[in-house]
Amino acid sequence: MKIKPIILSGGSGTRLWPLSRENKPKQFFDIFNEKTNLFEETLNRINNPNFTKPIIISNKNQRFNVLKSIINCNAKYDKLLLEDKPKNTAPAFAASTFYCKDEEVLCFLPSDHHIKNNKKFIQGLLKASKIALNNKLVILGLKSKEPNINYGYIKYKKNYIFKDSFEVDSFIEKPKKLKAISLHRQGALWNSGIVVVKK
Repeated sequence: MKIKPIILSGGSGTRLWPLSRENKPKQFFDIFNEKTNLFEETLNRINNPNFTKPIIISNKNQRFNVLKSIINCNAKYDKLLLEDKPKNTAPAFAASTFYCKDEEVLCFLPSDHHIKNNKKFIQGLLKASKIALNNKLVILGLKSKEPNINYGYIKYKKNYIFKDSFEVDSFIEKPKKLKAISLHRQGALWNSGIVVVKK
């Protein structure tokens, strides 16, 4: 079964201010000098036989950046949904599901990630999609490399649900420095914001 990508591109990228602005947030900059911006990297990453055409969610302020990137990548897409103003992820998740088929596996992808190993990433998503088919909501966590107050964390229970997958114990959103140090030492994961679920 193919995965339905839903690209979330409505954020304003305030952490990279003044480089990142409301009308041109970080996902539309070539931050890593690779001749593509982060949004284009996301489009290219899912240009893969394992995925159907994506639904893209952005806002009206960013519509020209989105369309320019789609043209640059010669990307195909299913729907482009534009919010009047950014409303965070929950409304975007909900709105996109109206355009998805029942039983379809959905993958919600932030558009501001830089992923070095696409092959490994796709393998992880395929594994997550198999788990999602068992009526589980899957969120991808990353091993924390350092205490970082700019990321959310996932604490997980040590018992396996499936191979290499664990039950979430709790989410901690952008902790203070001492809490981040403690979470890092405990082996908590960084929250990637990537969610895989069956509709």
